[in-house]
Amino acid sequence: MVCLLSIYCSPPPILIMAHGMGAQKDIGLWMYAEKFVDAGMAVLMFDYRGFGGSEGLPRHWVSPRRHLEDWAAVVKHVQSTNLDGQVDGSRIALWGVSYAGGHALVTAARFGRNITAVVANEPYVSPAAVFATFSSRGFGRTFRLLAVGTSDEFRRLISKLGIPMDPIYLRLVAPITDPKALALLPLQESEMAIRNVHAPPKRQGGWQNKVLARVVLEAVGYNPSRHFHKITAPVFFRIASKDHLCPASVVRVAVQKAGFKDTQYVIQERNVTHLEAHSTGVKEQEIKPVMKFLREHLGLGEGDAGASEGQESLSIEGAEKLAETQFSSTE
Repeated sequence: MVCLLSIYCSPPPILIMAHGMGAQKDIGLWMYAEKFVDAGMAVLMFDYRGFGGSEGLPRHWVSPRRHLEDWAAVVKHVQSTNLDGQVDGSRIALWGVSYAGGHALVTAARFGRNITAVVANEPYVSPAAVFATFSSRGFGRTFRLLAVGTSDEFRRLISKLGIPMDPIYLRLVAPITDPKALALLPLQESEMAIRNVHAPPKRQGGWQNKVLARVVLEAVGYNPSRHFHKITAPVFFRIASKDHLCPASVVRVAVQKAGFKDTQYVIQERNVTHLEAHSTGVKEQEIKPVMKFLREHLGLGEGDAGASEGQESLSIEGAEKLAETQFSSTE
């Protein structure tokens, strides 16, 4: 877990961030976090169990249930400690992208009025997004995904009975044009070209392009939109018109069905793909509406932006001393 702070006269509001399916904080979250810190917020980024700087075996285990537990643990830790008085735990915003966009929305629903604002970037909101990829996968690959996922889940259950069995992994991403590739996320050629942008050459925790296949079964039943009616915080939805993984149309339908008041949400739609949305969304003109939204709801005026002249933004690495939530290494 990493917490970014500037030097303030009073504790600032805090933005909690996590990445999407199979990703971690050193794959493109820093560039956003630095913008938010400069705007006057503290930022806490974390990796899920089994990813990046977090413990947990087996590695690369994508699981909505486990991820939501991690989100809840982080929020509770911030609320109960204020990170040793360095942040204002009564002003908490959540920021998630892709799968984590859905997690942030579910977490906001569960914590109710304890969450001040949410930014959901290209969020996964319902299984309708999964079904939308069937046409590109075809029946054969879809059947193979389900078969491999079932086999891995069977191995997990057998291992729990004391009979160790090696897990089965899938590729996380692969070109959508490769008919032989079996991956959880089929990407367009333009997305394959930019997927490593903003990531260091060597990623923390030994990240690889793979995930445990068991997620296929759990993902089919994961529906964040079922919780939307419990969200009381204002929400900023960022969607992409060329997004085939978390289609803009699926998000709009979910928002409409949720019955949000017009004053409770904002939708920003851009003419880009899923990965392009993340890599370009940090540009000044693109992120400006997000900043305005967060300033308004977190109670930040223009005078709160960034550290004063002569003061540096502090990066508190390995925030075990201030903000570490000890996640269990076990299931």
